[in-house]
Amino acid sequence: MSKQRSPRARVIAAIKTGERQLGMDHDAHVAMVRHLTGRDSLTLCTPDELRQVLDHVNAKTGYKRREPNGRERRLADSPEARMVRGLWVLLHRLGAVRNPSEAALAAYVKRMAKVDDLHWAGGRMEPLIESLKAWAARELPAALERRLAELQAVGAVDRRNTSAGLIHHVAPTRNPGTFDALNAAWESLDELEAGRVAGAR
Repeated sequence: MSKQRSPRARVIAAIKTGERQLGMDHDAHVAMVRHLTGRDSLTLCTPDELRQVLDHVNAKTGYKRREPNGRERRLADSPEARMVRGLWVLLHRLGAVRNPSEAALAAYVKRMAKVDDLHWAGGRMEPLIESLKAWAARELPAALERRLAELQAVGAVDRRNTSAGLIHHVAPTRNPGTFDALNAAWESLDELEAGRVAGAR
C-alpha cells in the first residue's frame, strides 16, 4: 500500500506541476517564490504561503477549480481580475491580509462588490481595484521602511538611502504618496532581491 502524501507535499507537488506547464526554470521559480513570500524556497514557506504560491501559479495556468456542485470553473483571467489578484497578494506581503488564498479573496470581493466571483464583478471591478490600491498605499510607506532597513542590515542597500529617496529615484514624476509611486519603489526592491538570489547561486 502506497504511503499517502501530506497536504503540504500535495500543495508543493501541485505548484511544481503548474511551473512545468508554464515552462518555468529554477531562476524564475526562486524569483517567484521570493516575490510572493519573501522566502527562497518552498520548503521554508508556511501553509498559507504555499497556498498563496499555488493560487498564483493556478491563475497563470488558468487551472480550473472545482465548485461544491462538482463542476469546474476557470478562474477569472481578465486584465482587471489579474490586477485584483495581484493587489491581494501584495497586501498579504505587506502584512495587511492574513490569508492570501483565492477563497479569502472571493470573500472580500463578495463583501465589497456584492458578487460571488470576479467573473461577475463587471462594472464594480474599477472601484474594487481602486479600493485595494488605496489600502495598499496606506500600508506601503511603513512596509518600505521595514524592508529597506532589512536590506541595509545585510549590506544590500547603502545605509544612507531612504525610502523617500528611493521613491524619487524610481518614480521622479509621480506624487510620492500615490500607490503607483510607492509600488514602483516596492517592485524595485523585488528586482534587487531577485538579483541577489540569482547572484548567490
